Amino acid sequence: MEREINKKGKLKGFIFPGQGSQYIGMGKDFYQRYSSVKDIFEQASDVLKIDVKNLCFQGDEAILKETRYTQSLVFTVSFACFTVLKEKGIIPDIVAGHSLGEYTALVAGGYLDFVDGLKLVKKRGEVMQEVGGKHQGVMAAIIGLEKEKINKILEEAGRWGVVVAANFNSSMQIVISGEEIAVRKAKLMAEKEGAKRVVILKVGGAFHSPLMAEAKEKIRWEIEKVKIHSSNIPIVMNANAKILTTPQQIKEAMISQIISPVLWEDSVKEMVNAGVTTFIEVGPSKVLTGLVRQIARQSLVLHVEDEKSLITTKEKLNALS
Repeated sequence: MEREINKKGKLKGFIFPGQGSQYIGMGKDFYQRYSSVKDIFEQASDVLKIDVKNLCFQGDEAILKETRYTQSLVFTVSFACFTVLKEKGIIPDIVAGHSLGEYTALVAGGYLDFVDGLKLVKKRGEVMQEVGGKHQGVMAAIIGLEKEKINKILEEAGRWGVVVAANFNSSMQIVISGEEIAVRKAKLMAEKEGAKRVVILKVGGAFHSPLMAEAKEKIRWEIEKVKIHSSNIPIVMNANAKILTTPQQIKEAMISQIISPVLWEDSVKEMVNAGVTTFIEVGPSKVLTGLVRQIARQSLVLHVEDEKSLITTKEKLNALS
């Protein structure tokens, strides 16, 4: 059953980024300032059996982009940023995350313990990289073309292989995913139809597509085993853009997410309908900040990834109150 929350308005929604938001140096400022962040990095290093600090601050960018590392590191840095916000007394009324970011949202919302979440993300990244290597799929972002036209393009390009919509990021940005020849055919068609830009993404596979079916089955067992807690903080899940409540509903949505499209635009609208007027992107980069500004134009959209952005966020929140 879906949850309806009190639509009193003026709620804070925390949103957490996914793969593609990583960069060398992410989390460094907070690491140098907060002992709690150092503790998180050390705990993550113990669980992952890698030097999280080194990979985040001075690692090789090519290694940082490997799915098996990227997902765990973005998750860790995003949770560290959330921990700093929590220490400052800034907590969410509702949470959501984009793809990988959904796992951070589950931890921030109290549904998952940090270590359990990290272990799941580690397994997810490893499995997605393994399956992605087998099928050699790609993804592409189509910018500035209507959904209806993209749907027709996907139907036509499907003659060359698997190609589907993977991320509905905003009304004017949709990511497609599938077999390389089919995705490249769709890219050419979209350009011909007048898309402003079509960009092949630097990712390790055709994520959120049927080519990830094997990954879905491999991660299913890990998700089924993990403990999902009850929480008073609502979460909007990617697979259906709805607020879910029970542990079993959440597990099913987590499993479906591997091959289902990320309904990000609808998720943001669901948060607005629930009463969110302020969004805070918590984690590296500002990818979601830009998307939310396109979707929820009347909302205040902030981000926190270092001390400077934290100070700005606190000032703007104080001005509201």
